[in-house]
Amino acid sequence: MILTNEEISQITDEEGVYTCGLITQHFAYRFLKDQVSPLGNIFCFSSPVRIGPLGIEEAFVLAGELPNTNMHGAVCFQRLYATQLGSLLSVLTGKEYYVEDSCLFADGLQMSISILNQVKNSVVFNMIFPIMMFNTFEKFGILELNEKVADFTHNAIESFKYLNQSIFVETRRDNF
Repeated sequence: MILTNEEISQITDEEGVYTCGLITQHFAYRFLKDQVSPLGNIFCFSSPVRIGPLGIEEAFVLAGELPNTNMHGAVCFQRLYATQLGSLLSVLTGKEYYVEDSCLFADGLQMSISILNQVKNSVVFNMIFPIMMFNTFEKFGILELNEKVADFTHNAIESFKYLNQSIFVETRRDNF
């Protein structure tokens, strides 16, 4: 789901900066009400982001909630999802992406920041892709999608749904 400006204003501070507050709570119900998926939900938005001392002037954020899972399962899911996103970005940008420590890298630069947290019996995560930094950080790359951002957003949402459904179905099969 792509968040509207009104919904983004509910999760940002008074300056309009997202400070990763969604990783401290169950949040899917807030936006989806009775349409929340029991398998998990993903939300996309663009916003300035602050993570501790790191300030990002504009970022593309994927915020996911995986109910009824533990941290180990969520890390595995998140790394597999990051790999899918890296493949999508490779097609859109022509760069080779790889996953290291749940983050995407390209050309030797970190292209995303991943944050996970367990909340009760669920795990919530953020994958943050800097679009424009406040200061130049030599270790961070900038996501340059321009007119392809809509394609990436759509494919990121669909990849999450497909991966989540596929894993769920695999856990239901009787292999005996």
